[in-house]
Amino acid sequence: NWLRFSFSLNTDVILADEMGLGKTIQTIVFLQALLKEGLSRGPFLISAPLATIINWEREFEFWAPDMYVVTYTGDKEARS
Repeated sequence: NWLRFSFSLNTDVILADEMGLGKTIQTIVFLQALLKEGLSRGPFLISAPLATIINWEREFEFWAPDMYVVTYTGDKEARS
């Protein structure tokens, strides 16, 4: 609800708390809802530590399989 409320106010937010409390899934489901309800077409940018990229990809596949996800990793030259 807080993410939706902040979105309706056009307020940027950061989710930050202890690990394991569901921020990844909350974020994915929120973005999926924005797409499904026609409130935003994206694109969306998620910045995450390299150690968690595989988890993000897996959760997107499970919770939002119809979303197109692109992962950029590597140094500046490799990403370009």
